Amino acid sequence: MSAFREKVSEFKPKLQVVIESKLDEFKMLGYDTVSEDELWQCLENTLWRKNEDDPKLFQLVEDILSLTVNDYMNYIRIESFKSPTWQFGESI
Repeated sequence: MSAFREKVSEFKPKLQVVIESKLDEFKMLGYDTVSEDELWQCLENTLWRKNEDDPKLFQLVEDILSLTVNDYMNYIRIESFKSPTWQFGESI
C-alpha cells in the first residue's frame, strides 16, 4: 500500500459521515446495493490512485462528494472486464 493510501486510511473514521451521505445519495438515485467498502475501493483505485502529496481532509471530502454514479458505474464496468470470470458476450 502506498504512503498516500495509508494516510488516507487514517482519515477514514473522520470521513464516515461523508461516505454515508454519498451512499444515501446513491440509494436515493436507485443504487442501493453499493456498500461502503465498494465505494472506498472505487475512490482508492480511481481518484486516489496516483496522488503523491499528503492528503488533506478537505480534499478527501471534496473527492467523495464529487464522485458521481456515472464515475462509480464506469469503475465497476472496468473492474468487471478485469475479472477472470468475465467472458466476451456476457452481459454486465
